[in-house]
Amino acid sequence: MKNNKFKEYCKNNPEWALNEDRIGRSVCIKHLPTFIDDIDYIEEHPDKYDIDLIAYTKDREIYKYVEAEHSNSWKTILFPYKRMNVPLRKKKFFESYRNSLYVMVNENSTCMGVVHSEDILNSYIREVSNKYNKKGEYFYSVSLEDIEFYVL
Repeated sequence: MKNNKFKEYCKNNPEWALNEDRIGRSVCIKHLPTFIDDIDYIEEHPDKYDIDLIAYTKDREIYKYVEAEHSNSWKTILFPYKRMNVPLRKKKFFESYRNSLYVMVNENSTCMGVVHSEDILNSYIREVSNKYNKKGEYFYSVSLEDIEFYVL
């Protein structure tokens, strides 16, 4: 998609975009180590244009890379959709960091869904009309069977 209205909206509303990023990242930093035993701590990636976070083991070795997203459409504890849509524009991270996770945090930061990059890349791609792109934007359509959900 050449003219992505979501990216345009973020560019025109930088404070909103930064806050959305902060929410997803902070929830992951605080809660992922609680649910995934091999993660001791998580730090922000030093390059703000790269994948969001780096998760480390107790031995200070990189365990996983993490792309975090805050969802304003997922308002409940129970995930309300039949599949999770992961933006195709995130593909560059999942191909560069094959050992990565995508984490979607619900609107109130009370639940998160975690999916491995391999499962994302093996999912089919579909065009979805949304608030920002009426003509549609392309997403990986991930099966709920491939997602670990955690209540925070």
